Order: sequence, then structure tokens, then C-alpha cells
Amino acid sequence: MRLLQAALRASLRKRGIGVFKINSHEYLNFENLLYTLLEHVGVVSYLHLGAHDGKSFSNPLYHFVRQNPTKTSGVMVEPQENIFRMLEKNMGDLPNIRLVRAAIHPTKKQVSIFSLKMGAQVKSDSPVNPLFFGVV
Repeated sequence: MRLLQAALRASLRKRGIGVFKINSHEYLNFENLLYTLLEHVGVVSYLHLGAHDGKSFSNPLYHFVRQNPTKTSGVMVEPQENIFRMLEKNMGDLPNIRLVRAAIHPTKKQVSIFSLKMGAQVKSDSPVNPLFFGVV
């Protein structure tokens, strides 16, 4: 089994993918994981689907990328035009970050996307958390 693991790691390493084991629950915190990756690999590359505006909801990726702009690269995908404009405002100045306005679906070429109107109110007895949508 160890021989197979070593071969798999070597194969992935040739493709620029690092794999390592994390033994501490401390690293279940996403920001700690990002810094651990940076320490072990030297650069963090990511794909962020549904990036929203890239900053809201205490997004640890935003602060990490801002603090390490030369050691990060990524693709941030957001399909909603008005939200994508906010993403461009928040992340568009970073040269290693590519912003893509698109929806991702495994089989369809076109999809309908529904969203709450900006500033819409959600009933207090609704199962939807209004902070999730950034509307209060």
C-alpha cells in the first residue's frame, strides 16, 4: 500500500499537485489550511465556483489572497452579472486571479439562475437565512 501511495504522490507531483496529510484538527479551519499549504508548497492555486463578490461572508480566501498576492493564483467564477461586477471591483486588480462570468453545470449549456432582488426582505419565519444572501 505504501508503494502505491508513493507512486501516486510522485505522479501527482509531476503534474504540480501536492498531497499531504494533516494530523491536527486545528487545520480544519480554512485559513489555517491555506497557510499550511503555502508553507509546504510555496504557492496556493485555487478554483472558486460561486465566488459571489469575493469578499462577503467573512471570506478567508479574500484576506489570504490580499496578504499573499504573489504567492496565490486562482480562477473565480460567478454567473450573476451584478454580483460579478462587485467581484471585479474587489478582486480585479490582482494579476494572478482570473475572473470568469459563467455558470457551471455538468450537462446543460444554458441554465436559469434565480436570485433575490437586492435589498429584498426575507420573512423572519423563513428557513432561508437572509444573511446568506446578504439581504437584511
